[in-house]
Amino acid sequence: MKIALASDHAGYELKTGVAAYLRERGTPFEDLGCGPGEKVDYVDYAAKAARAVLGGSCDRAILVCGTGLGMAVAANKFKGIRATPCWNEYVAEVSRSHADAHAGAGPRHRPGLVGDALRRRPTRPPGPEDPRHRERELQITEGPMPTFAEKVRDLAARTEQNSAWRQRDCFNLIPSESTPSLLVKMCEIADPAGRYAEHRTMKGEEVYFYQGIDFIRDVEVECQREMAAFFGCTDIELRPISGQMANEVVFKGLVKFLNRGRAEGRPSRRMRLVLNNELIYGGHLSAQPMGALFNYVEEDPATGKEQVVNFPVRKDNPYKPDLERLAAILETHKPELVVFGKSMFLYREPVRFVADIVGGWKERPVLMFDMAHVLGLYGAFQAPFEEGADVVTGSTHKTFFGTQRGVVAGNIPKGSPLRGLWTEIKGRAFPGSTSNHHLGTLLGLLMAAYEMNAFKEPFQKQVRANARALAKALHAHGIPVEGDPADGYTETHQVIIRVKAFGPGMEIARRLETNNVLTNYQALPDDATFLEASGIRLGVQEMTRFGMTEKDFDALAGLMSDIIIRDKPAGPEVARYRKRFLTMGFTLPPAEAVPIAARILAAAVPDPAYAALFADNLRKAAGA
Repeated sequence: MKIALASDHAGYELKTGVAAYLRERGTPFEDLGCGPGEKVDYVDYAAKAARAVLGGSCDRAILVCGTGLGMAVAANKFKGIRATPCWNEYVAEVSRSHADAHAGAGPRHRPGLVGDALRRRPTRPPGPEDPRHRERELQITEGPMPTFAEKVRDLAARTEQNSAWRQRDCFNLIPSESTPSLLVKMCEIADPAGRYAEHRTMKGEEVYFYQGIDFIRDVEVECQREMAAFFGCTDIELRPISGQMANEVVFKGLVKFLNRGRAEGRPSRRMRLVLNNELIYGGHLSAQPMGALFNYVEEDPATGKEQVVNFPVRKDNPYKPDLERLAAILETHKPELVVFGKSMFLYREPVRFVADIVGGWKERPVLMFDMAHVLGLYGAFQAPFEEGADVVTGSTHKTFFGTQRGVVAGNIPKGSPLRGLWTEIKGRAFPGSTSNHHLGTLLGLLMAAYEMNAFKEPFQKQVRANARALAKALHAHGIPVEGDPADGYTETHQVIIRVKAFGPGMEIARRLETNNVLTNYQALPDDATFLEASGIRLGVQEMTRFGMTEKDFDALAGLMSDIIIRDKPAGPEVARYRKRFLTMGFTLPPAEAVPIAARILAAAVPDPAYAALFADNLRKAAGA
């Protein structure tokens, strides 16, 4: 059993004594703060302990404040936590044996009490021993059936708590996420969010199967134009609702295209061989046979495995391709599809290199770039269409400013032998993969495309500068950084750090989360499995939109090094630092954006009085 230990400044002395007590008895524990001399709010530390128990990193918690009451009340605000004040030995004992409490909250004037009582049952059975207490525990756990209004209020409170934590206290450094602007969010909840606009090209015309769709039809066409301008390409398919679906649409379309000349009665075939990036070297899951590629590639009769070969990597830098070996693989295997792109993405992909080799083949492969992670860096980082790619796919919510959707972009000119592939891709988008293509997020994507095209160059420049600054600062603070220092460690928004010397990647990621820095653990090329990950993957794109520059990431690296290397509790300090970066940039300024967003929201509900009531309550909530 591992115990989360937390206190405010009033309980610090007792917490220190409890820590010594647990250490003496060999009981694992995690000290979540506060530190000596700090003046803190007990609510923050009760919350950290509650999250540690709910998240599974700790089994029980010991909380100390002036009376024990505040800590217990604050911890009990978290659904699934039972915290009890423990003022004497008997109360502490029955809090476990009768109520199965997760947390004991002790007053500072009773040193040694809580730890001793909670440690009396080191191998406690699952639930109170007495059947009467077990029945009551179930009543506590399950409780009476909540009313509809109670469920609504509970979910709303949890939503509010989560949003406030993520948006005001945390540095969001997960490279596959981003916060959309207020304008984009308002578009997401406008009227199209509940509508349908299925359409299909029939006899050369786009036929729609629902009425009332003129507005969203125009939005989709305009969004296609904006996205085509962003990529500098000819064709855009917007109906996939995720990057994974966008990849699968291409795989389906290519299989259908490869079977276009099949004789009547002859069975269809799958792709003979695909070249992609291996998962452990950063390859994207959606381009693997275990992902979206499943069932679209022929199997090797000798091994029973899919005919997939991987890009070879350099021995001195496994994040870069070995071009000499790659040329040999291309000539030997003759793939029908080459998939570029990664989820652990530091350097450019060899698109032009491959395009030059296969360009003279009688039947060349389709060159596809999955830009899910780097879509918003198109052009500054890499421009695949200019280098010879046929198709680009991606999700629109990582480095791109958009809602959570997918996109397929094509640059196959009319008259090309591959032109028919685009027709098949459209057919696999609808009716092959989607029916309702989530029109609210489509409207939001158009707003995001406006923003992206308006601020593309300064955003991309700042993101790449910030990533290199963060990598350099982390290295200077003693954290090993993957990649080549001569290249600034990265050419994208991502930074990869090796944390094995300080603990398993999963544990370090949890430690960072406990201290309000959100990342994700990552298996590195020499790791055996993802369960033994020794790396952490970071992305700077979201915090760049909130105004952080190179010097700001340098300061953040210092806080992160304290957490990672020295296991120093830094949550409150991190939360205070985040308060400096709450206004989103690379969009309209608040004075212009808020009135527009308010009008969109007001129009989304039928009753004007409802909107006025909402505005009144929004003012109250903002002032609370």
